[in-house]
Formats: sequence, structure tokens, C-alpha cells
Amino acid sequence: MAQITLIVVVSATILILSLVIVLFLRDRKHELGVYLSLGDRRGRVVGQIVMEVMMVAFVGLTLSLVTGNYLAKGLSSNLMKPSDDPMFGMPMYNEFASDLNEGDVLGSL
Repeated sequence: MAQITLIVVVSATILILSLVIVLFLRDRKHELGVYLSLGDRRGRVVGQIVMEVMMVAFVGLTLSLVTGNYLAKGLSSNLMKPSDDPMFGMPMYNEFASDLNEGDVLGSL
């Protein structure tokens, strides 16, 4: 189930990014035509577009990794804290503390 979800999410992400890039290129159609009419080679214009997309992707990836790690650490530390709030259901393990030790457990075997 998790693999199917991952495939769907990655496919949707690729589709959305492709559509955004196509819209970006459509808006810059006249600018690219000017470059070509001034004598730039087609390969150089395509290289410029690829470089711009890669720079934006690098900045986005860097920001997402930094903020993702920061938020994940904060979220996981909050989820691991014991809660005595009855609103969240069952009380945590600290209310069931006993004087049970290792010898008692091994002796029961």
C-alpha cells in the first residue's frame, strides 16, 4: 500500500512540475524567439533554460530538506512526549509503574 501511494505521489509531482515548466516556457516564448533571432544557437538557449530550472530546483530542494528536517525533529519529539491529558485516550505508561524488576521477569519463565 505504501509503495502504491509513493508511486502515485511521485507521478503527480512529476506531472505538476512538468505543467509548471511548460507554462513557464510558454510565457517566455517571445524572449526565446528574440535570443534565436539575435543569433544564439538553439542548444545554448535550451542550456540556459535547463540551467535556470536546475538552479530553482536546487534552491527548492535545499530549503525543503532544511525545513523538513527541522519540522520532523520537532514533530517527533512532541509525539514521543508522555501525555497525561485524558482527552487523548489511554494514559501513558508512567501511571503503571511498579516495583517489577529483571529477576521477577526471569523467575516467571
